[in-house]
Amino acid sequence: MKLDKFIEESLKQIISGVVEAQKFGNENGANINPVDVAWNSSNESIMYQPDSGVPIQQINFDIAVTVTEGSKTQDAPTISVGNISLSDTAKQKELKNSSLSRIQFSVPILLPTTGTKPNRENFYSNFYE
Repeated sequence: MKLDKFIEESLKQIISGVVEAQKFGNENGANINPVDVAWNSSNESIMYQPDSGVPIQQINFDIAVTVTEGSKTQDAPTISVGNISLSDTAKQKELKNSSLSRIQFSVPILLPTTGTKPNRENFYSNFYE
């Protein structure tokens, strides 16, 4: 697969996955890729929802895609039973070319919460600033 097609298809599938996860999140009290995010003033890697002070989690993905092209020559017969194939691998010769592509990305998520909201002035002022 060419690089441009790999990028195009990867991004389409990421977007599709995020949209489906957003639908599920809406039904279950979570917010995928929330629009209202604030950053900690002393540590910009910490994000939180400004109204509630609930931390935003980063879900990191590191996906490896392997493409293998090859051909087999086989001197022994293959026996197929349903989805299982049996053959004498000692009599097979196989030529393979493979390539590995990686894509890394993260999706911010506001996970569902329970309980009552603590007094914001006492709790969050020390934690987030």
